[in-house]
Amino acid sequence: MEGHKYGLFATSTAQSNDSSATEGAIHGVPSIEKITFYLVRLEDGAILDEKAFCNDFINLAHSIGAYLYEDLVCIVSLRYQTIHVLQIRDSGNLVEVRRIGAFCQEDDELYLHSHGQAAQGSSFLPGIKQRLLSFIFRKTWNEEPDQTLRVQHLKKKFYFHFQDYVDLIIWKVQFLDRHHLFIKFGSVDGGVSRSTEQNLAFFAVYNMETTEIVSLYQFVKKMMASLPYTCQSQSPSPYFDLTLFRYDEKLISAIDRHRNCTEHPIKFISVRQPNVVKFKIKPGSDSGASDSRAKRISSFLFHPFFPLALSIQQTYMQPTVVNVHFRR
Repeated sequence: MEGHKYGLFATSTAQSNDSSATEGAIHGVPSIEKITFYLVRLEDGAILDEKAFCNDFINLAHSIGAYLYEDLVCIVSLRYQTIHVLQIRDSGNLVEVRRIGAFCQEDDELYLHSHGQAAQGSSFLPGIKQRLLSFIFRKTWNEEPDQTLRVQHLKKKFYFHFQDYVDLIIWKVQFLDRHHLFIKFGSVDGGVSRSTEQNLAFFAVYNMETTEIVSLYQFVKKMMASLPYTCQSQSPSPYFDLTLFRYDEKLISAIDRHRNCTEHPIKFISVRQPNVVKFKIKPGSDSGASDSRAKRISSFLFHPFFPLALSIQQTYMQPTVVNVHFRR
């Protein structure tokens, strides 16, 4: 984060396969008993504030479910289809400043209560879904200038696919600026699976102030699978600066992703002194008791500026091994 003052970390309990739609949850999306985000002061490691989500599903892998922009944090609840916008205050507090999902305006829920419609809330589409449908309708309406052909055009392009549009869920969200979000919509299966290359996706630009969708795009190409781009996916650590160090990018790099684990330590070699190994990192257990035939993958989390890193090694049917590496 700016000024290297705070760090935002997340933990979660084990994922449950119970994906039944209860209390407004989306059917087909798994559940996690508790997901907690911690705001930590990097200077001394003190936890200043925390935000917990219970019986929810937030994709923490590679920071897909969270996006940071200046002092704003966007957290996407897949299970309840809600976008939580938090602000990190100078006082060290996490404050929810906006919630987008069932309601878009701050007084939407109050309006329904005042008109006696709250009890029928389950019959209403979520506010963000209504914004999406109305945009698609108006766009389809304006595509056909001929009044006599417009109804047929709407039947073919909008009403025929109406249920498909209704079934779309939010996959990922990215800040474009302090007022606009880039939202990816798709099927439930694509939202919770690891591979989304072959799933049809819609990309919407949403104005948080006016609560309107201002533009919409449709893609199915593989190259669009990584959008919206996860801003935390690349480590700012100076140890990945290729003007300072050389290393095997097949085993480790600034990009956050799982890689095949090696039996030998990963070497960081000085660029200025090509034959000098500055330091090594060995993921996994130091006991040497692991089965070399089992496929192992590892990932790394480097501190933004301190000589500190975590390595996480995962092996099928074996406990996860987490090591703390500190360069002296």
